[in-house]
Amino acid sequence: MQKDNFPHWDKQRHGFYEVWYLKLNLPSDGALVGPALWLRFTTLSARNGLKKVAEVWAIFFDPQAGGGSQKVAIKNTCSLGSYATNSDGSVAIEDSFFGADRTSGTTIGRGHRIEWDLKFEPNSYTFFHVPDTLQKLKLTKSVVCKPNVDIRFTGWFTVNGKRFDVSAAPGCQGHIWGKKYAHDWAWAHCNSFEGGSPAVLEALSARVKLGGVVTSPQMSALFFEYKGERHEFNRLSDAFAIRSEYGLTNWKFSVDRGPLRLLGEISCDVKDLIAVTYEDTQGSYLYCNNSELASMSLSVYYRGKLDATLRSRCTTGFETVARERSPYVEVLL
Repeated sequence: MQKDNFPHWDKQRHGFYEVWYLKLNLPSDGALVGPALWLRFTTLSARNGLKKVAEVWAIFFDPQAGGGSQKVAIKNTCSLGSYATNSDGSVAIEDSFFGADRTSGTTIGRGHRIEWDLKFEPNSYTFFHVPDTLQKLKLTKSVVCKPNVDIRFTGWFTVNGKRFDVSAAPGCQGHIWGKKYAHDWAWAHCNSFEGGSPAVLEALSARVKLGGVVTSPQMSALFFEYKGERHEFNRLSDAFAIRSEYGLTNWKFSVDRGPLRLLGEISCDVKDLIAVTYEDTQGSYLYCNNSELASMSLSVYYRGKLDATLRSRCTTGFETVARERSPYVEVLL
């Protein structure tokens, strides 16, 4: 829903960050898995007032026939003079643009160049990950939402001059803003299951600093759409009822509500991960280990009986974010 993409930073406030992100997967070419693209538009205003920047990120994953993937990661950091917002909620950073149904732009750096011009049909609803109760009590420092949890991209992008045409490529778009990042988290998304199964899965497990002091237990949220019915697990009771256990390359989760039960497992090859660095508002750093080429097995039960096991092969976005670097993943940004 477009109103949930409207910017929240007033360009003056200290100690605030905001992120709009998009990701898509191209279809497989025979046995070869299709490539993936991850885009980020971000602003950061440091708490001490000494740093205010806008950034555009573009990260490309290109699976290789022999296994593993080549990656191209570019981040362009700009002054606030290059950041503009419009009354329709759109955002521009230099010549890169994000709006209600379109994004375009260019990133250049370290001998690489990524350009894109992509359109999508927006969703009519937004999934909010953080329970209303926690937001009303001001116990969390961020708002996390998915204005476009299930979209198809059309257009093109180029990586170092190589053009990729995009036609109804599955993906998503999210929006995050607040005073401080969560302490750590795992996130996943997939809307490209084998056999064309019409399903969408979005999941988040995070720990936050409650009141800025005490690290919370792990809290989770989950969105699942299947056979035309949407299930939102984002109440306070869900935050602790969803069972979640994750590591660098895997995540197991399960949830029950009424007649529905979900059992999920996500995995990826460490060779398909990249690490990027997020700077928090007070100057500390987080390390995001991300792959847009993860796989998932999701078993769906209704009234105790297995209805289907949905599988994705290298089309799931999966990331873990921590305050310490992993020695097993190369930091590209």
